[in-house]
Amino acid sequence: IPMEILTKTSELTAAEFSIIKRHPARGAQILRPLQLLKPAIPIIMHHHEKYDGTGYPSRYKKGQIPLGARIMAVADAFEAMVYGRPYRERMKITSAVKEIKKKSGTQFDPKVVDAFLKVIKKFDTKKYLKTNT
Repeated sequence: IPMEILTKTSELTAAEFSIIKRHPARGAQILRPLQLLKPAIPIIMHHHEKYDGTGYPSRYKKGQIPLGARIMAVADAFEAMVYGRPYRERMKITSAVKEIKKKSGTQFDPKVVDAFLKVIKKFDTKKYLKTNT
């Protein structure tokens, strides 16, 4: 992905978003020759699928999405929320958790969200916040 797209602070154009949407396939392509990493290919390929079938690249839904990709989707979204992006301010951890909950059943697998919530409750957010600045 060109750096000018990755660092863009305004909304992406349709053409730019089309380029962004290629990254799962490109990541999978890079790993294909590496035997040791073959199990990671479906996770990388489908981590932008949404539980309701509106994601990309294959518009998979629910159980069609590999479990690892469903887990990665929650982790990736949470990381993007709490660290921010050039086009979006970062969120407080509590706000990010609320957003993950809100998207349970649509963007995210509800069982994965439930597991995430159990983990995040035990998380030392004060320690985390020291590195999240």
